[in-house]
Amino acid sequence: MQPEIMGNWPELNEQPILTLDLKKRNWRYRGEGNANLVLALPDECLVLRFHKYDREKTFSERERIEEFERALQEALFCHTVMVPLIGRAYIRPPKLAIIDQSELQSLENILDQYQPAHRRHKGIKFGNVAIYPDYTMLPQQSEKIVQDVINMNDVLRSEVTCEDQSLLNNSLFRTTKKIKLHRIVVSDASAPSNENELTLQEHFDIPLSGLGVISFKRSKLNQTKSSTFCVEIKPKQGWIPYVDRSKPKCTYCLTQYLKLTEGNIDQISEYCPLDLFSGDVKRMRKAIKALLMQPQNNLKIFKDGDLIYSDSVQTDLTNILKEMFQETSSILHLENFDRAMEKFSDLVHQVLTSDGTDGDAGLQVEDLDGTAIPNLATDPLITTQEAADAGLSCKWSSLPLPENCVLDRILKIQQLQQFGIEDVYGMYRNIGPAPHDYAYVKSLCNQREPKKLILNPIQRYLLATTAKDCSILIAFRQLSNDDSYCVADKILTDSDGHRFVWNVGVSDLDPKPISCIEKHWKRNTNVLSAYNRYVKSM
Repeated sequence: MQPEIMGNWPELNEQPILTLDLKKRNWRYRGEGNANLVLALPDECLVLRFHKYDREKTFSERERIEEFERALQEALFCHTVMVPLIGRAYIRPPKLAIIDQSELQSLENILDQYQPAHRRHKGIKFGNVAIYPDYTMLPQQSEKIVQDVINMNDVLRSEVTCEDQSLLNNSLFRTTKKIKLHRIVVSDASAPSNENELTLQEHFDIPLSGLGVISFKRSKLNQTKSSTFCVEIKPKQGWIPYVDRSKPKCTYCLTQYLKLTEGNIDQISEYCPLDLFSGDVKRMRKAIKALLMQPQNNLKIFKDGDLIYSDSVQTDLTNILKEMFQETSSILHLENFDRAMEKFSDLVHQVLTSDGTDGDAGLQVEDLDGTAIPNLATDPLITTQEAADAGLSCKWSSLPLPENCVLDRILKIQQLQQFGIEDVYGMYRNIGPAPHDYAYVKSLCNQREPKKLILNPIQRYLLATTAKDCSILIAFRQLSNDDSYCVADKILTDSDGHRFVWNVGVSDLDPKPISCIEKHWKRNTNVLSAYNRYVKSM
């Protein structure tokens, strides 16, 4: 049956299906939502994502085949549509794998002890699994080529070896001057098993006039590395079509009232996605701090791959910030806590607004009539500033984000939606017989025009919806003065002059079913009703 499924999909030769055996692998339960369950492979810096289904439901052979096709289309959608739109610097497409059904049953039995009670009605029914990089960790590099400036006397005073020992006595080396060099740092496989200690071997290739390139080797033992932290943010909808701005607030802020009336939250969050995407430094940092204080389902913090802070994991935030920024005081006083909050918002803001694409141009998107969809980075001010300042409405105004930063790439996809939900729902109803939920995905993946994507309004809405539900994962580690780093590494400096190496990845980019349009239309009605009831009760 497999050839029948795979035959209509493009570039399948580039998507080999792997067989995965977890019995001999070190894995950890990472978490789950309503639709997916995630395991981490910490030794390999990978995560595995499984679709979940009702435990009581039985599936026919045809349904099993359709589930395989769904896993395949998600991988191809990521590879052919989302990677070109967001950029390979921010997302790596998944690889597909299959776990034997007998092993899957054993895995389900083990996972039962980890799953929260309210999630146990769903489990893993199929062995199809998507393998992604673990964005909570920095990319692994066994070899780092470093641009550096070094005092030669410092090299000679250490234990070094040279291909020609007589060169060590050459007067050219007896200098206090600093010499530019390329340094290759290689992790030593014989290093101690302590994961916080490294044994490094440095290879110095030094160009010297009249002598060519001289090579040295030096070992640096037991360098202690600091922990890697990761901040996961679900930014939600940072772009509202103009027609929907007659509503009192943005989609996210209105939905808060529905969640409050349904008892899903205790208080309204001060976070507004329009602030995070605004391009205004003050508003963006305010949004980041609001997420940290009221994470709900929109912020998580990991340490070395383990979840340590979220809405459901309430570890002491003071201690987390203290370790994150390597504060030496035993107590983080109130004024220091506020300062740590500022450092946190500054660091996250720097990453979110940095260009990590290395000039990788995004995919050009056109309407069906061949008209390029315009860049809508700057919005007109529709509501009065007084109303926004009074908290009666969200601030619709914005400034351009730095080009090619991760927020800019996500916002451009969200801006594909230029019709309100009422108009989109009307178009959906006029299609006729209900199409297959993911038929449009196959159409997009089969487009062969290089560097160009041609969309109709419903496809634009569905792609924008995918971008509204994505997650941004920012991994970072503070560097000590002795730490080596690669030229290709991304380095930032905080307000205190401390250096951090960082990486950013985007996940949760699955295609949305076309039937979600009706679901969103109904939710929109419920959200407005909840808001109006709340206002009348005040």
